Amino acid sequence: MLYIIGVGPGDPGLITVKGLNVLRSVNVVAGWGSVLDRFSEYLVGKRIIRFSYRNEAEGLKELMTSAVNGDAALLIHGDPSVSESQLISKITQLCREYGVNYEVIPGVSSVNAVLGLLGIDLDSSVFISLHVRGSLDDRLEELKTVLKVLRRYIVVLPPPYPHGPR
Repeated sequence: MLYIIGVGPGDPGLITVKGLNVLRSVNVVAGWGSVLDRFSEYLVGKRIIRFSYRNEAEGLKELMTSAVNGDAALLIHGDPSVSESQLISKITQLCREYGVNYEVIPGVSSVNAVLGLLGIDLDSSVFISLHVRGSLDDRLEELKTVLKVLRRYIVVLPPPYPHGPR
């Protein structure tokens, strides 16, 4: 079984209770270095698979092999349903190929934090994520369309910073 754990805004104090319980129960934990470093206090004695842009494919295969043989966890910045759609797509495809069951454990979403800071609710908002690798052209065109058509608050999630959120 593979557990995909969203770690929220990156503060170890904001990981969900469910996410923390799963993290404590598994022997193998994978993730990007910036996430693993922030949560290192929970990783003592665990086998770590550290992703980088150069080794992502190999790291994902190693993670899948680990999940075939037992429970493993993948720590992801933010909420997996908000800020990691490209990676989640790759992982769910690999889970199908390897026959691995998975569970997504949402994190404390930075979306909720933004709405709270702005004093607006989800019903009156549209979110556009620029949190993707590669060209932003399609997303920016989408943003232009939304700006022309809707009369709602538009919250734009910026591209990720090289060393995690600020």
